[in-house]
Amino acid sequence: MNNFQYKESIVLFSKVVEKNPNFAEAWNKKVKVCYLIGDYNNFINDINHTLILELRHFEVVSRLGTIFLKLKKYDKALIIYNEITKVLPYDKKIKEKIKSIEILKFENI
Repeated sequence: MNNFQYKESIVLFSKVVEKNPNFAEAWNKKVKVCYLIGDYNNFINDINHTLILELRHFEVVSRLGTIFLKLKKYDKALIIYNEITKVLPYDKKIKEKIKSIEILKFENI
């Protein structure tokens, strides 16, 4: 993955989760690679697997919010980031992200 070998990385992480489906971090890495190549549709299932195994995997939750932003699904992105603030109420970056999404949502009405 570090050498931009994304297709090979997806194959590798897929093999890891086949052998050990309870390894949340392998699911997360697979999600990350799919995100990097812009394959948003095929990794929503992998996000769900990661969250089933590790509900508080903030990296994956945040990535889901980012995907909703890229897909211009602002309401869904707001839900995700508002949920994150319940766990991280003082995170300034998340609060700034929420404000940005609200502006985008208003501009696209």
